[in-house]
Amino acid sequence: MLQYYPSMAQKVEESKPTQFHKLLKTLDDRGMLVHMYTQNIDGLELKAGLSMYHHTHPQDDLHGTRCIPLHGDLQHLYCQSCHAVEIMKPHRDKLMSGRFPLYSACHRRQEARRESERRMQSVPTMVPDIVLYEQEHPDAEHVAEFQRQDLSGAQPMDLLLVVGTRMHVVGTRRLIRAFAQHIHQHCPPHDSLPQVIYLNLDFKQQKKWKSTFDLWVQADCQLVTDIMLNEMKEEENTKATIYPSDLLQPMECEKYSEDPNTVETEQVL
Repeated sequence: MLQYYPSMAQKVEESKPTQFHKLLKTLDDRGMLVHMYTQNIDGLELKAGLSMYHHTHPQDDLHGTRCIPLHGDLQHLYCQSCHAVEIMKPHRDKLMSGRFPLYSACHRRQEARRESERRMQSVPTMVPDIVLYEQEHPDAEHVAEFQRQDLSGAQPMDLLLVVGTRMHVVGTRRLIRAFAQHIHQHCPPHDSLPQVIYLNLDFKQQKKWKSTFDLWVQADCQLVTDIMLNEMKEEENTKATIYPSDLLQPMECEKYSEDPNTVETEQVL
């Protein structure tokens, strides 16, 4: 299992952002993206040009960050003792051999104790900077601060777009419901457009979420992204103003059917 992390990190280094990441960057450039909370650990948002929060960022960066990773990332290790963070790449060989590296500062302190003939202590190892299910987030306080900012109304939000996740994680479900409630209660819709939208190919808990989502777009994320980017490009040509929710109207949201040459539309909620 340990070898999985450096192997996956190397694959991520070779990966490129998707069209959906391009869409996020486009929205950010237009001043239309407040925050993106992601359960992904690949860090492709950073490659796409979005600012991403990490432990090593100072608190001042809270106001300039767009992407908040909820489960850490594959590019870093952190010390279980002092919580210092290091880049994973220099330690890949050791991880691939099945050994956890030691944080150099903690290791030096241990060596100093040994040389002074003091009682030796166990030195915690460095582990991948990833938050697994039911683990406490090492930077939960700062992640919660982003949520408090967004729910305070300091920056107006009129659309919540939930993409890809099946919402199995309790914390993610709470986050989505909190943002949806805030938007429904405090943010008037633009021309009665849907404000809380779920974009995913399947939706197995529709009844539980009926009061949360205004619209389920049953479609492939990348297909919808291409449609939105094309519409936004057309907007630039016509100098018209198009809102993201304008692009996700039921009759404009396509989904794959069994026949790859045809598309269908569907509004479920």
